[in-house]
Amino acid sequence: MHFATALRRGPHGRLLLALRDSHIACATLGVDTRAARAALFAGPAGLTGLAAALLDGVWRESPAAGPLAVASLLALVLAAACAVVSAGRGRRRRTTPGHPDEGLCAAGLEAPPGTVTGLIGPAGAGKTMFLDAVTGLRRPPGGPVRLGGADLGSAAPHVRARLGMARTFQRPEPFGSLSVRGNVLVAAEIHAMTRETPGRAGRRGWRRRRQARREAGPVADRLLERVGIAGYAACPAARVPPWAARLLDLARALATEPRLLLLDEPFSGLPVPAARSLECLLRDLAAEGVAVLLVEHDLETVMGVCDVLCVLDRGELVSHGPPVQVRADPRVHEAYLGRPAAGDGRPGAPVAVA
Repeated sequence: MHFATALRRGPHGRLLLALRDSHIACATLGVDTRAARAALFAGPAGLTGLAAALLDGVWRESPAAGPLAVASLLALVLAAACAVVSAGRGRRRRTTPGHPDEGLCAAGLEAPPGTVTGLIGPAGAGKTMFLDAVTGLRRPPGGPVRLGGADLGSAAPHVRARLGMARTFQRPEPFGSLSVRGNVLVAAEIHAMTRETPGRAGRRGWRRRRQARREAGPVADRLLERVGIAGYAACPAARVPPWAARLLDLARALATEPRLLLLDEPFSGLPVPAARSLECLLRDLAAEGVAVLLVEHDLETVMGVCDVLCVLDRGELVSHGPPVQVRADPRVHEAYLGRPAAGDGRPGAPVAVA
């Protein structure tokens, strides 16, 4: 009983619970979910079978101990192979030296570092689908996706996450079996275990990753304070208010130290004070060199926080530039502001779209 409790509260127990709650969120944090699942099944099964076979052979001298031990060893080899494949796929791809664009370039949209780029569009424009394609959750319809000079091609979500890409979801996916702090803590631990460090193949790299995992606790506390939900740290993530769950999604993404941060409607449902604080946080992140791509349904929400505004309509960019210039673009009025809002007879009144 004590061992089970210690395992649940440890980093591996948190990872198991996170995988059970949302394998998609784990993949966007850098976990190779296929290899992890294979290792979870093959590893314990192999160890249990091997122990049973050895004990049975020693105590009873059973002739079946040999074949059972061989089968158990094969299961262990399978688990080890999955771990090796996961490590090989998880290595960061080298980017082109001196490449001028360290941000995102996909389907004609660029999100350079140090800026907040907004992406808006009418209902059905494909904004969330675009984020899914960029993060590898959906096959892109066409065109390259580049990050820091590297063509991501068909890279899996966990590979893109390890390259420095993080995202939030339109519908937050917290790990409900963990506390609010546990959600951010497991994200920091995943980043510590999967990120590339100098001397990764040797003992020095292992020590640095282990030290980074030990420091995950203070990192989680600092991020919860930064996004403004430190008061919910001990609460179960499944029971926090929707606006706090949205900020938790952001804190969890920041735990991976992203170069590119993709936010899917982060202002939705936030109280006014929290929304103002989020605006300041996004500007601070951009000042730190992070490329922020912000998807929202409300034009006025992004006007004051974005450096560049892009309008997506039916999967195509119809306008981009400074927010004031984009708002005055006739194509934007046609695609996004073309009809009055409900109850408002003024032509061109903004229409809230999802």
